[in-house]
Amino acid sequence: MKKVEGFAGFVYWERHISGTLLGPLFRKALAYYAGRSEPYSEEPWLALLEQQFGDRTAAQHFLKAYDLSTRIIPETDALVYSGGDVLCRELRMPYAFFTGEYPWSYTASPARGSRWVPVKHYAEFVALESERFRDNTGSDPDRPPYYQQPLWGSEGGSVFDVIPPVHMRTVRAMGVDCLQEAEEALKHATTNREAAMRTRDIMHAYQLLSHYYERKVMAAIAALVYAHSHRPQDRQDAEQYADEALQRYLDAANFMQDRLDPFYIELTGQPLKEAGVPLSELRDAERKEREELPQIFKWPAQR
Repeated sequence: MKKVEGFAGFVYWERHISGTLLGPLFRKALAYYAGRSEPYSEEPWLALLEQQFGDRTAAQHFLKAYDLSTRIIPETDALVYSGGDVLCRELRMPYAFFTGEYPWSYTASPARGSRWVPVKHYAEFVALESERFRDNTGSDPDRPPYYQQPLWGSEGGSVFDVIPPVHMRTVRAMGVDCLQEAEEALKHATTNREAAMRTRDIMHAYQLLSHYYERKVMAAIAALVYAHSHRPQDRQDAEQYADEALQRYLDAANFMQDRLDPFYIELTGQPLKEAGVPLSELRDAERKEREELPQIFKWPAQR
């Protein structure tokens, strides 16, 4: 604000957090940086966390956990892309994002540039030539043709592209790391232990969701590959990934309903929902998707 001449303020509109305990917290952070010219730095937030939990080391670990956790959903959504905010895939990731039902099923986030290989594009080339393209960016000189090459060829063939399996393993690792940071913070927290344990539970939910996201994307890739290749092994892979994705989702949803719903009712006045749908119904939708996997991806009929 201070860098723009004559700019005195801006209109701030709260949508989902208006009237909840989150509103004042968000406004406080927004006002802090809007009224100052300083860039973001860790120190003000470390001081706040140290005051809250009574220990500098706990504050450092919690800040790392917060940083990692807040990147998990944006990094996933950049690959599982939608140009608007109407279709959700945060508490549950529908297979419809991958089937070609929507025009953006063929894209990743444009903000990430052309280096990202979309899920459908990746799956079609794996189906076409599995040994060459599966889980391969071209950066490994120990794979055929035994030298590095920008296999996917974007940006003039001068870079190694980001492919879905590699990116989703990174997302899954973020979930593991954010929970580990929260566990370490909990060891050192001397005050507000209940709040510290609640933060650890939130990071645990992120860890479970990140595991689910990775398995669901892999299941979608495998299902798309089989839809093109009709190879029996590809179908077996798709069924296995889909089973794993369902189990990971049930683990995450059960944990969130048991451990996080009471907190979110206190915080926002209602349990966790996605587009108005509670976790119990999201679980049912995930089970139904698993049952209908062959129909969703238009697999050939088995003989």
